[in-house]
Amino acid sequence: MTHSQTNTHKHYQQLSFSDRATIQALQAAGDTATVIAQKLHCSKATISREITRGSVTQLDSKRHSHQVYLAETAQAMHDRKRDRTGHYAFLKTGRAFFKALARELTRKPRVYSVDSFVHFYRDQGKDCPSTTTVYRYIDAGLLELDNMTLPKKLRRRIKGYKNAHKRKN
Repeated sequence: MTHSQTNTHKHYQQLSFSDRATIQALQAAGDTATVIAQKLHCSKATISREITRGSVTQLDSKRHSHQVYLAETAQAMHDRKRDRTGHYAFLKTGRAFFKALARELTRKPRVYSVDSFVHFYRDQGKDCPSTTTVYRYIDAGLLELDNMTLPKKLRRRIKGYKNAHKRKN
């Protein structure tokens, strides 16, 4: 059984724009994904996936299409995907949903509840958070709605151990 003699711990790190520019320059020079990975000190699979994601189809002067990796395009796609991730991603990207939700829940007479509005919005083919996420945002005070605005709110609490058995030895 062989053991590695290194004691450094390498952790996951995302590619920066300068790394993407290096990939673009090295690929334009004709280097393979293996050579680029060795120069950037990362996995060959990372480089090949990055080239696949950041490649665009371009036409040359004879109207023949070919794939070209562009660092700016890859960075823009990375930033767009990054904005849609995380716990509060829908607060940034779903402003139209939250405005429509507030308008519908404060309208008189009320037609929708939180649950029915989420399902209605989703049935139209638009992206929206889950009902549980909306309730979490309301409880945290992140929306202009509050619990007093809601007619009936489901109890969302974790069941505890009320009558735990206590054994005597």
